[in-house]
Amino acid sequence: EYVVQKAIEILRSLDEIKDHIEQSEHGTRGTLKIGVPNSFMHFVIPALVEKFSEKFPLIKLELHTDLSSQLIKSLEAYELHACFARGNINTPLKKHLLSEDQIIIISHQPITLEDLPNLPQIEYAKEETVVDATARWWKENFTTPPNIKLKVNSGEACLQMIKHKLGYGIFSDIKYFDPDDGLYSLPLMFKDGSKFTRKSWLVYNENSLHYPLISNFVTTVLESF
Repeated sequence: EYVVQKAIEILRSLDEIKDHIEQSEHGTRGTLKIGVPNSFMHFVIPALVEKFSEKFPLIKLELHTDLSSQLIKSLEAYELHACFARGNINTPLKKHLLSEDQIIIISHQPITLEDLPNLPQIEYAKEETVVDATARWWKENFTTPPNIKLKVNSGEACLQMIKHKLGYGIFSDIKYFDPDDGLYSLPLMFKDGSKFTRKSWLVYNENSLHYPLISNFVTTVLESF
């Protein structure tokens, strides 16, 4: 255990040395390790990486996909340079609000809220904060639990099941809905009339901004949003 811990420290130091040397050219070369939630990898990252790579063609990007809570832990452990995260973020690190999306239901046919308890639901892996918020929203509207027919590991898988008429899904990113798919969406509201939403953030260590490599990435992201 001692050797493993020391090896981790040595590898981290080597990464820091390489970063420092590579960033001597005003942050125009080097390797960035960025954490990305699944939905961001699907909808946001391709265009963002294209824009960043056009400005900084010599910078390499390592994209690590996971749930937001795990990405935050990796960032706090200095295993990442920055990450995108969704939901209620509890961290001492610097965070910028990028967007706030209304949570929606997607189905293969028009449905109303009253229909939901009797319809099959397809559930996919989400952040614990979103799961808790969705449970509170459900209890606010219904006295019976949802009829979970299928559980899958991603929003993309859930969407494919919906297209095959296997049920409806509750999505925390409105970008999953494309009217051209022939599907239907239902935005969710709380009883008090407020929208049921989820926030998206860019998170990083503020002390790392003195590295041009990281500050260039943060600037590009904020410009894009």
